[in-house]
Amino acid sequence: MKYSKRGTEFRWNATLLTPTFVVYLAVFVIPVAAVVIQSLISDNHFSTQWYEQVLGEDYYWLVLGRSIWLSFLAAAISIIVGYSLAYISDRLFVSRTVKKLVLIAVFTPLFTSAVVRAFGWQIVLGSDGIINQILVGFGLVEAPLRLMFNYLGVVVGLVQFLVPFAFLTSSASLQSHDLSLVRASRDLGGSPWSTFWRITVPLSRTALLASFSINFALAISSYVVPAVLGGGRVKVMAALVYETFSIDLNWQLGSAIAVFVFIPVMVVLFSLEVLGRRTAIPTRSDQS
Repeated sequence: MKYSKRGTEFRWNATLLTPTFVVYLAVFVIPVAAVVIQSLISDNHFSTQWYEQVLGEDYYWLVLGRSIWLSFLAAAISIIVGYSLAYISDRLFVSRTVKKLVLIAVFTPLFTSAVVRAFGWQIVLGSDGIINQILVGFGLVEAPLRLMFNYLGVVVGLVQFLVPFAFLTSSASLQSHDLSLVRASRDLGGSPWSTFWRITVPLSRTALLASFSINFALAISSYVVPAVLGGGRVKVMAALVYETFSIDLNWQLGSAIAVFVFIPVMVVLFSLEVLGRRTAIPTRSDQS
């Protein structure tokens, strides 16, 4: 009997992947399938009634467009902030103590409940909050600014929630870069700014797209931040799904709304994945 190394490796890999597949099936495939089936049922019969209702009302399209726009904006800002912090920590600070302090500052909010963080922002952004007290106290404004219960408050809360994820992805990407390319650029007369835009950023392109995908998915599915900092005035799809399920008790319509959100989100994430693969640049880890 001949020994098949390839067959053994395949069986071993399949064994290792089985737990992951089971978990993926249990927490993603089955729930999504249940939601889709629920959305196609009306009076115990197959029906597209709920999809016709969702697709036929401008209100759902308006909320979807607002949710996508806010998620794009929050994801983009969080990547700029997270990548900047990662670059400063990895390239400009040599001291391990400073790097640890940056890590603590970035990741400490993750150990706090999202509800607590959202209400904490009310202390900062409220009419009697810290920012308005400073602005009024120094005479920069005559009356407190409205920094909450609008798009600004929601975006600020989402960005603060998303920055750690952008920082983690960016930091891992920066550490995998071939620094000889950076040194070559500087030796050839490239300025720090030119080297950053022409060498560092292109090398991070795939990681930035991956980070954007993660942050966009997290932002568009966020419920707590828009509910607390939006004050019910900034309606997003996550809140609409929750209200339809929990308040209206209409599970079929809620499922149809959830699928209505799921499809464009998956299209965006798939497009970013394809773009990331096509624009990928080999890093030091790929070449070794």
